[in-house]
Amino acid sequence: MPYTEDTETSIYYETYGDGDELIVLVPGLGLTIESWQPVTELLAGRFRVVVLDPRGSGKSERSGTNVYSGETVARDVRNVMDAVGEGSCHIVGVSMGGMIAQDFMLRYPSRVKSAILFSTSARPDEWFTRLFETRRELIQRVGFYEHFKLFQMFIFSPFSYRDYPERVRAVQASVARNPPDESGYLRQIDYCLNHDVLDDLSKLSLRSLVVSGSGDTLTPPYLGEDIAKVLPESKYVEVEGASHGLVFERPGQVASVIDSFVSTGKYNFDFEG
Repeated sequence: MPYTEDTETSIYYETYGDGDELIVLVPGLGLTIESWQPVTELLAGRFRVVVLDPRGSGKSERSGTNVYSGETVARDVRNVMDAVGEGSCHIVGVSMGGMIAQDFMLRYPSRVKSAILFSTSARPDEWFTRLFETRRELIQRVGFYEHFKLFQMFIFSPFSYRDYPERVRAVQASVARNPPDESGYLRQIDYCLNHDVLDDLSKLSLRSLVVSGSGDTLTPPYLGEDIAKVLPESKYVEVEGASHGLVFERPGQVASVIDSFVSTGKYNFDFEG
């Protein structure tokens, strides 16, 4: 199985396709490569796609007591790119994966051709902080599975359960098959709480697309809009009615958006179309 070689943390990754352009997909909090699978399959016909398990999740290193920081998660992505022999990429992240993408953009800007950030934040506000601190407390009191029963209600919306029930079940099944290590998951939560790079993003000069769902209660859409306001070459898109889990709800549309932006450098896709 492919792992990066690092003295501190080994990161598991998978590669698909053999196109000229490399797309790196980064999952969200507690999730794994499997969470991107429907999108990966759609992109692999035209691009080379690399998906990784973030530290603390899936098959990547879970042990140890090291703090997850912007520097370490950015280095994880760099090590994956080095392992597959690629100098630059189009990086795509969802939720915590979007935060990891931001840290990679800031530390290795010459290795980023473009960035697409779904359902994410660059600075925790009061709502975000209270929610994530409560999640941490719940895990410590009742464990991951009991916590996840509540947490999934923030990933999705009532409309998700009505309109995309099979995709909701797919995420639930994926988490059941690949539950995160609690200690690693708690460190991921702390990483999200400490992720504050909004001011730094204004220093970047690279094409970026920021996508939020209007019904996202985990990372409300204004957090994504804040990112787009400071990134000099960015486009902001708010998907009406979409939840935090829009990547899971609408994989075909998400893949088309990524394909279009990577291929043309522009957003010319209608989520409602």
